[in-house]
Amino acid sequence: MIRRPPRSTLFPYTTLFRSRKSKESVALLTALMDWLETQKQVLKGDEAISNEVVAQAHIENHALKLFLWADTEDRAARFNKNVVKAFYTAGMLFDILSTSGELTDEVIHHRKYAKWKAAYIHNCLKNGETPIPGPMQGDDVDSYDPYMWKV
Repeated sequence: MIRRPPRSTLFPYTTLFRSRKSKESVALLTALMDWLETQKQVLKGDEAISNEVVAQAHIENHALKLFLWADTEDRAARFNKNVVKAFYTAGMLFDILSTSGELTDEVIHHRKYAKWKAAYIHNCLKNGETPIPGPMQGDDVDSYDPYMWKV
């Protein structure tokens, strides 16, 4: 039987294992893991650290705040790198939520839209085009309205 670390520490260990070719990356990741373990002990009284359900709610809340800010900027036609970063980060945070179980329909839709919109705005800015604000009608996103969900 193969024993593996708990889910919360699996990523740093696999990253360390895959990057063992470089002494600098091993040193960096080892120091980072040590620091994270120290912080975990210091913050063990914080429920967002010690309780997985509270942590998931905290991550989802932050992802939704980022998403709604980016969507507001998008609908106001204020396109810049920060909007792209906010959509992208929200999409990644929604991905993190999938590691602990099934996602709600709301999160699945927000994740899809955030990733699509980040790529769309980034490509438009890179090519010198003006992005179309708000949700797109068509094949890419099925008449998506992020405000159809109660947040």
